[in-house]
Amino acid sequence: MGERPKAQRVDTGGKGEQHSFEVEEAEVGMRLDRLLARRLPEHSRSYLKELCEGGRVRVGGEAVAPKRLMAVGEQVELELLPRHLLREPGRRFETELVVLYEDEWICVIDKPAGMAAHPGGSELAGTVSQAAELRYGAGLPRSSGEDRPGIVHRLDKETSGVMVLALNEEALTGLQEQFRERRVTKEYHALVMGDPRFDSDWIDRPLGRDPKRPDKIQVLREGRPAETYWERMEVFEGFALLRCLPKTGRTHQIRVHLCSARLPLVGDKVYRMRGMQGKGLPPEAPEPDRHCLHAFALEFDHPKTLEHLRFEAPLPADLERVLVWLRAERPKGGSGGGSAGGTRRGR
Repeated sequence: MGERPKAQRVDTGGKGEQHSFEVEEAEVGMRLDRLLARRLPEHSRSYLKELCEGGRVRVGGEAVAPKRLMAVGEQVELELLPRHLLREPGRRFETELVVLYEDEWICVIDKPAGMAAHPGGSELAGTVSQAAELRYGAGLPRSSGEDRPGIVHRLDKETSGVMVLALNEEALTGLQEQFRERRVTKEYHALVMGDPRFDSDWIDRPLGRDPKRPDKIQVLREGRPAETYWERMEVFEGFALLRCLPKTGRTHQIRVHLCSARLPLVGDKVYRMRGMQGKGLPPEAPEPDRHCLHAFALEFDHPKTLEHLRFEAPLPADLERVLVWLRAERPKGGSGGGSAGGTRRGR
């Protein structure tokens, strides 16, 4: 067996070393993180994964996920930064915020999947709050926490879509009051596995921390009240696109509620039903690298002018590709799809 090829090093004289190589025949179908470990055996897999997640590894000029499968002849480029620089605020996600609207009081953004709202746990850099601080400076309001400048509410890291940021204390107080009093309308689009029995449904089930796994949420009789309304938008063979309007804003609420209704999100590796492990989109489908939940719209009153505002973020390309495939390969005849129809209030 021949010697494994190595990555070519280019010393740029900067803070990081630039490496590049071309994918060979023997490496076709290999995951990117495993390919990097093969080419750069002197570095740990966890460090190489951090490079991928921090956008420091590019294939064909584009940042890609660690589990991307490789094709022959593809050009891989990476920058080896010291770990402390990888975790330096603002280094991991250098893309600018996608701004839908901004004035001197608020900023409304379209958050990409993979970007955490604020630092916490293993998420030390590359968050929305840090990107906001880079854009607006250190004067953002911090009453929600020193590491959460401008943050009014949060979306899960892998959930994309509309978020509103506060640019001063008065705006933060006003917006948080609206969220607390449930005067904000939130609309999500969710791609789920299963066949909805009804055109729409109310899920009214209290939620709380899983006593055995505190990082997970579950339906608990003694939990906090949680309500989610959903309705069907499109139905396919074995899948459906739902419009979800949560009345409350509990952690992981939509994901847990839909799973409890036997409609788990496509791509959700945390909240899955028994008997559905290993199921999901077929191998030939363009499966995204995250759960299929998108915060499509947000409605609230401007904290200064009191004007009622609505902002929408179009479905991102990774979810749109899945829908295009389902429409072509898994259509379902008839608008009702054979369900009972009607609306009910779940318990």
